[in-house]
Formats: sequence, C-alpha cells, structure tokens
Amino acid sequence: MKYSLSVLIVFLSITIHAQEGRYFKSIEEALENPEQVYNLSISWKNLTEFPDELIKFKNLTFLNLSRNKIVTIPDWIGQLENLEVLILKNNEIYEIPETIGNLSKLKDLNISDNDLDYLPQNLKKLSHLTSLYASNNNLDTFPQSILELVNLEYLSLDGNSIPEIPSQIENLNGLYELRLEKNELLVLPKEIGTLNNLKELWLGSNKLEQLPMEIGTLSELKALYLGSNKLVTIPENIGNLTMLQTLDLYDNGLTTLPESIGKLDHLIFLNLIRNYEFSLFPNSIGDLKSIKDLRLTNSKKITSIPNSFSKLQTLESLALGWCENLGFPEVILSLESLEFLELSSNNILEIPEKIQNLKGLKRLLLNNNNISSIDIVCALKTLKTLELEGNSLKSIPTCIASLERLRRLNLAWNNIRKKDIKKYKSLLQESINELSIDSQN
Repeated sequence: MKYSLSVLIVFLSITIHAQEGRYFKSIEEALENPEQVYNLSISWKNLTEFPDELIKFKNLTFLNLSRNKIVTIPDWIGQLENLEVLILKNNEIYEIPETIGNLSKLKDLNISDNDLDYLPQNLKKLSHLTSLYASNNNLDTFPQSILELVNLEYLSLDGNSIPEIPSQIENLNGLYELRLEKNELLVLPKEIGTLNNLKELWLGSNKLEQLPMEIGTLSELKALYLGSNKLVTIPENIGNLTMLQTLDLYDNGLTTLPESIGKLDHLIFLNLIRNYEFSLFPNSIGDLKSIKDLRLTNSKKITSIPNSFSKLQTLESLALGWCENLGFPEVILSLESLEFLELSSNNILEIPEKIQNLKGLKRLLLNNNNISSIDIVCALKTLKTLELEGNSLKSIPTCIASLERLRRLNLAWNNIRKKDIKKYKSLLQESINELSIDSQN
C-alpha cells in the first residue's frame, strides 16, 4: 500500500509539472480545465478586448496577448496573482490600470508598441520585476514609478519622447541593460555612473552633445551605443571601460578619438561611420589587441592612417569608403587577418601590388574609383566577392576565371566595350553566381 501511494504521488507530480510546461493557444481549449492552465499564449488573434474568461485561470503564470488590437486592460487583471510573465506588446493599449500593482509575483512585463502616455504609479509595487519593456509608446517623461523597481535588471524605453533621465536612476543599480534609443535626451545625469552592474547601454538617436565624465566608471560595460547623436568629443576616461566589446559612435560630429581608446583591450567592434568631420586616428588605435570590425566612412577630412594600424592583426573587417582624400592606405596591406575591405569612392587610381599579402581576403569593394587595371586581384585566391562598379576598366584579365571561390563580380559602369562584354560573360558566368558587366559606353 505504501509503495502504491508513493507511485501515485510521483505520477501526480509528473502530471502537474507536465501541465505547468504546457502552452495553451486558445481560450476554448484552456477552459476545459481552467485550474490546470499555467501558460496561455493568444497572439495574432485580432482581439479588440481583453478576454473576460482569463479571470478563471487563477494559476496562470505566463500570459501572452501580443499582436492583437486590445485597447484597454480591465481592473480585475490584478486578480491574476500568480502571473510571472505578462506580454502585451503590439496592441493599442492607452492605459494600464493601477491594479497591476497587485501582481506581486510578476517578473517580466512587456508593454512595448502601444499607445501609452504614462505608466501607473502602482507599478512601483512590483518588487519582483526584473524586466520591463515599454518601448515605442508616447511617454514624454521618465516614469517615476520605474525608479522604485530596485530589482530591475532589464529596462527598455526606446522610441518614446523622454527628454531627460532623472538623477534617481541611481536607485536601479542592479540594471544589466538600459535602452533609451530614439528619445529626446539632451544630457545624461552624472548618476549614470553609479550603475556599476550595467553591461549594455543603448543611447542612440538622441540629442546628446557630450557625455559626463562618470561614464568612465561603468567598469562592467560591454556594449555602448551612441549612434546618431551630436557628440563632438569622447571623454578621455573612456579608456577605463576595459570590458567594452562594442562601441558604436555612428553619425556624430567627432573629429578624432581620445588617446585612451587604445586601452580598450576587449574592444571587438568600433563604428565611426558618418562622422563627416573625422580627420585623425590616434596612434593608440594600434593598441586595440582584440578589434575585429572597424568602420569609418563618409569622411572628407581624413587623409592618412597612422602606421600603428599595422599592429591590428586581429582585424577581419575594415570599411574606409567614401573618404575621398584617403586613397588606398598601404599600411593596411599588412593586416593578414583581413577578410573584408571596403575602399569605395576614395579616388584610387591603382590597386597596390602588396594587396596580395592579404591572403585571407574574401570581400573587396572598390566601387566608384578610377582604377584601370585589376590584374593583381588574380593573386587573391580566397576572394568570394569583388566589386569595381564605376571605375575606368577597359578590359578584364582572363585570370579572373581562375579565382575558384569567386561568386560575386560587379564590374558595371566601366569603360568595357559592348562588343567585348559577351565574351567576358561567356568566360565567367559558369563559375560566378552574380555577374554584372554592363557598360556605360
């Protein structure tokens, strides 16, 4: 009898756990046994109202009502006291009731992509909340109720109209990720430097003109996104962010980088695209011992690359296109790990012979230059993509056909005679998947 009872207990335990792991995808199915419904996902159903039947699912821990057309949330949502995850993104909700504060077990709340002008004050009662996503709403101030969620680890407020971050942000020192892209931020409070657990900080597409010195105290930071702001300088103590792997400075007004940039031993990705006034890399750029992807395009001011560039032996991808006064910097021809090289629109007249040193190069983009000969390219046996659109080529060397890995070749808008194009296509089209040799003549 004791043995049979043990078996029964084990069986019931397995059954309960199986039900807890089951995801119901229709209310009708869930209503067959409401007490055993723990996970309910009803997205993409064109619902215009919050279903009244949900109040019957007292054991519900996971509720997904995303991508519907729900406008309001009923007050009784506070009775779903076992909820741990609530996903309401991509609806038309304009108000969250104060009773949401009764969901004392809630850990994850997603209310992004709605029509919210404000968040309820009782949100502060969600003491177990670790993730809050409220992106792409109509918030025009930083919600004060968020500042009391001391266990918050992930906070996303992208795509609102928030003009400032309150100094009380220091209360949220458990944050791992903070996202405030596409807002109206003009400055950052110095208290941002107290978020000493922060690993990702997303501040792109704002109106920031400078960064506080305290940014250099975020010692755990791995990713810093500052693209599309109005920055003209970066603080020297950026070099203190020794764990940083990603630094995105796209579309700002920078003219150079601080010498301390070379201290970022773990930096893998550096994006400087569309800093039109950028004119000088510091010599310390060569000290980036982990860098794999470096991008600077659209700068008419830069005329040279420091010799220290030759030390970037981990670099795999380099984009220096649309820098019309830069030409083809020979210092980069010693970067043996390089797989991608972009030098389009740089007024290049010829490809240096030393390009054959780049034995692992897979993609070479040299569009819109003044190159008239590409024979040396035949030495690049690993090449998969070659783009030379808009140059001054009159002929194509037959050795191009010997590049066994080449799959994309773009030679459009050169000076190749139309009567020769058919010959070249016949030679190359069997081995090359994407071939373009249209002529401008």
